[in-house]
Amino acid sequence: MKKKHIITLLLLLSFSRLGLKAQQTYFANYLIIGSSFTCKPFSEYTHNQNHRKFVFVENTWNFNAGIRLSRKFFLGTQMFHIFTHDKVAAQKDYHAMYGLFLQYNLLRNEQHRLFPEISLNYGNFYSHRDDFLIHKNNVFHVGYGIGYDLPISPIKNLYLDLSFIFYSSLNNNPKKDLFTQYIIGLNYRINRQ
Repeated sequence: MKKKHIITLLLLLSFSRLGLKAQQTYFANYLIIGSSFTCKPFSEYTHNQNHRKFVFVENTWNFNAGIRLSRKFFLGTQMFHIFTHDKVAAQKDYHAMYGLFLQYNLLRNEQHRLFPEISLNYGNFYSHRDDFLIHKNNVFHVGYGIGYDLPISPIKNLYLDLSFIFYSSLNNNPKKDLFTQYIIGLNYRINRQ
């Protein structure tokens, strides 16, 4: 899997250097690389059938990279690494999700970005009402939400990324549930110039 990540990053870096010289060309004039680590401590619920109590801690590391397609649109790839710990059963699990996202900047000011996001993702889990996050291979998720990039003023091209995204699996299980992800991370813009 590491080779796929490196190849994806190298392709995005190459595209970011391709900028066309036409007037007002926005395509690939910068690349955004971001990372975040979020924690949802103590998500507690009771299993519907056997009334077993679960107390979960969920940590998620997200790495993403995207290029500017036009003045308003951004296309990118993301990788989630999700670590869960059931404190009652003393059980730890690892889940992963990989995907493509599309963002649309609602603001005219290019220094700030307020963007709705939609994504298509592939992973080895889905969120289930009775069993929280469970392993299931070859599951696709659609993601949708909103985010904001806030410039960190003393450091050029560094941004605070604040986002909230819902993920829903595309399988037909009636007990599927939304997997929600809040993101507090850092984005860095690599300019073409």
